[in-house]
Amino acid sequence: MIRLTGLIVTLMFIFPTPSSNQEQLEVLFPYDEQFLENRNRQVEKQTAVLELFTSQGCSSCPPADEQLNRVISQANAGLLEVVALSFHVDYWDRLGWKDPFSKVEFSNRQRMYRPKFGGRIYTPQLVINGEYQLVGSQPGPWSELKQALKTPVTNKVFLDDLQKEDGKLSVAYKLEGDFAGWELHVALVLKQHTQQVKAGENRGRTLLGNNIVREFTTLLPDRSGEGRVSFPFSNYQSMDDYGVIAYLQHPVSLEIRGAAEV
Repeated sequence: MIRLTGLIVTLMFIFPTPSSNQEQLEVLFPYDEQFLENRNRQVEKQTAVLELFTSQGCSSCPPADEQLNRVISQANAGLLEVVALSFHVDYWDRLGWKDPFSKVEFSNRQRMYRPKFGGRIYTPQLVINGEYQLVGSQPGPWSELKQALKTPVTNKVFLDDLQKEDGKLSVAYKLEGDFAGWELHVALVLKQHTQQVKAGENRGRTLLGNNIVREFTTLLPDRSGEGRVSFPFSNYQSMDDYGVIAYLQHPVSLEIRGAAEV
């Protein structure tokens, strides 16, 4: 079920199940031969940032989660220049199942986009580069992703030196380009998690999520464009299970330019 503010609407989606990497690429990546040829000739390629707003309590969200999982797999295989994050919102928590990864901060981040995209709040919502939005379970090809990947490269983000010490996980960042006045968002993500849902709309289902945002911080970089960010991190947590994603976003236009993950 897709949840809107003050309204619940049930939609049916035809969700393709690709049988090979090439078929997955055709489903999710909106390309033609000329577009791919042009992309391969580029020295600097734009990275698209995908923010999925989802919930374990929403019955329409699992197809979107699966779609994002495929995108992440293709990005990890070098087939897509994409950085993807899964933000679990909290406004579904009162409807039978409390999502263990939900936070009001993530709901508020989704609400930040409301004026830009027509005032609607719903799940699953996919935001691409802060400029386009669509229903996250919408089958590909995505023309919005194609447009995002055509955007000229103006900023670059680099991450390095991931360290775990004294109850913290820290990472160094370096920025290049015209980033004055832009905000740097840095997220600690759980790379993969399987959850058995025991109540709510997805009761009895086993859900798989990737790049689930656990911590999220925003800072205004100084002129040097260099610094270090840290997150609380228990000694019992394994660095192998987590990653860090960083991206630059303009606070007014909400455009995202430049991203990296480690």
